[in-house]
Amino acid sequence: MTGSGDLLASAIGSGAIEMGHMHVNIGTAGWVATHHPGTAVDTQHYIGAIVSGIPGRFLLISKQETLGAALDWLRSMLYPPELMQGKSTSEIYKIMDKEAVKSPPGANHVILTPWLFGERSPINNPYLRGQIFNISMNTTRADLCRSAMEGVAFNIRWGMEFVGKMSLKKSKPTTDEVRLIGGASKSDVWCQIFADVLQKPIVQMMNPQMASAQGAAAIAMVSFGIYKNFSAVNRMLKKGNIYRPNPDNKAVYDKLYKHYQALYKNNKGAFKELNH
Repeated sequence: MTGSGDLLASAIGSGAIEMGHMHVNIGTAGWVATHHPGTAVDTQHYIGAIVSGIPGRFLLISKQETLGAALDWLRSMLYPPELMQGKSTSEIYKIMDKEAVKSPPGANHVILTPWLFGERSPINNPYLRGQIFNISMNTTRADLCRSAMEGVAFNIRWGMEFVGKMSLKKSKPTTDEVRLIGGASKSDVWCQIFADVLQKPIVQMMNPQMASAQGAAAIAMVSFGIYKNFSAVNRMLKKGNIYRPNPDNKAVYDKLYKHYQALYKNNKGAFKELNH
């Protein structure tokens, strides 16, 4: 084996190698996925198993259209370049992190859906568009920043439910932790939001935007015999903090998650009429 596509290499570079061990990637788009022993498909929710970069395995994946892009869009709306006096994009994201911390879990019940360019999984619908729901005169910039991060986490939770059910038919994971890669992994507040929304421990991977390169390196090391197998990949990966779910936040996120799903069910007809 000498190579792999970037998505498949990222999956290896996350270190979530075992069957059923979940990883989440949040870049412009994103996904939740796990390695799987065979083929699988759920056409209704646009989830399936594709050939992995690991011989004999597949990657069971819910690939989602606009995740980090939703926060990027909000950044451009709230912090346009003409007002930011030359601050870099990374500096503005740190400002947004500080804002998000000011808003309580649940963002004062403001919900942002990140379907800015339609959606693929778990709701395969090209007519969907984003929403900022339940704003009021009391809604703050902090609420908007947090609601974007929470909305992405809700979408991942939705996809993870279907991936998890399909995965359990063939394998039971040995760990409940979720590896987080992509730009979102650099945000401590977003890592904690993922832990609380998913109610699973989140492992913040170091060098999260280098997961593809690390996965390609792992493939080479196995091919050259430096590693006996892909289970040894964790030796080369550096981990950051582990964010554990706060049980006190479970009730508010469970409630908002139901409303998040309802925003799709109640409005999908209007989206089709408006965007057909």
